[in-house]
Amino acid sequence: MGAMLFDNVNVFDGRSEELLEGVSVLVRGNRIERIGRDVRPQAGTEVLHGEGRTLMPGLIDCHVHVCLGAEADPLAMVREPKGMVVIKAVNFLNRYVDAGFTSLRDMGGVEYFDVALKLAVSRGMIRGPRLFVSGKMISETGGHGDFYTPWGVSMDAGFSRIADGVWEVVKAVREQIRAGADWIKICTTGGVLSPADDPRHSQFSVEEIEAIVREAATKGRRVASHAQGLEGVRNAVRGGVASVEHGIFLDDEVIEEMKERGVYLVPTLSAPDAIIKHGTAGGIPDYGVRKAREVMEVHRKSFRRAYEAGVRIAMGTDAGTPFNFHGSNARELSLMVESGMKPVDALRAATSTAAELLGIADRTGTVEEGKLADLILVDGDPIRDVGILSDPSNVLLVMKEGEVLKNTLGAGD
Repeated sequence: MGAMLFDNVNVFDGRSEELLEGVSVLVRGNRIERIGRDVRPQAGTEVLHGEGRTLMPGLIDCHVHVCLGAEADPLAMVREPKGMVVIKAVNFLNRYVDAGFTSLRDMGGVEYFDVALKLAVSRGMIRGPRLFVSGKMISETGGHGDFYTPWGVSMDAGFSRIADGVWEVVKAVREQIRAGADWIKICTTGGVLSPADDPRHSQFSVEEIEAIVREAATKGRRVASHAQGLEGVRNAVRGGVASVEHGIFLDDEVIEEMKERGVYLVPTLSAPDAIIKHGTAGGIPDYGVRKAREVMEVHRKSFRRAYEAGVRIAMGTDAGTPFNFHGSNARELSLMVESGMKPVDALRAATSTAAELLGIADRTGTVEEGKLADLILVDGDPIRDVGILSDPSNVLLVMKEGEVLKNTLGAGD
């Protein structure tokens, strides 16, 4: 990697309310070296003429499932050779790059294929965003991650680890870390797509959650909780998790606790939205459509209350769930705006705030001198219309750590 100058661009830096207009950004090696109006290219510098387009941080999705294929039936993978999971996932990672994503947090893989994919990306073997992975999500017996039928037949495709009681959940945490997990994912409520439980019902006791968080912390890891119902959200927050995933049923008390404890909300509005849009006509099980319809409106209201109260919100989509396609993740930004969020705050949720949650804000998530050059060049102004990011054709260039992974413009001298 040499040097590249983005000439005449408008910069969204990941924090500011307005674009910094008509500047140049010099990237040398893997870092942003200079930002200003007086930056001139030196000999050997590749120049890309921005012509007033928007340069901004690479997008970050804090809740994806790269090993799931967005099929109507989430258990469809059991009817294929398991190796197909990896083959499909490589294709999905390419879609993420084309859509402008440079970092992803995977919240539940299959048979630790997510760990292998992370290593392959980091070693330059395949094209993709940097990955933060969680291995198998940890669920109680009969919980959101339990894929046994009531009569004892397993439909588990290697997606979850069932554990009950303090010592068993501690062991489950240790297993995920041994396998290479960066995060620990747990389920403290039921869910929409699990057939035998209810999103409003709590799972895992506070004592079990505290044991999980404590054990993860001893190994430098943090915990994210699938938590939809109020009591399960409250238990997760009091148990010490770093982020609440979904957060469908919230009240003012738990919102205040999230604020006080610095717990992030990752709302994933895309997941029920996609299920409702495609419905049973698309092949989604009846129970999944019914539960999605039951929760969508209250989900939007809870999101807005948390946002207006000042809870830290990081973008996540649950991509990989039915019809929630990999590469279409920026649709979440529009859903957040439709639910009451300012467009610039939605952009922050997918850049600087997401980087804070992932613990990489010192390296990326903003356009600043000295930061890693995770950058995308966008046709249009996303502060005025976040919807432009939903179309990958508007993402003209993608750079991760100074390496151009996509470029539909070319460069001049």
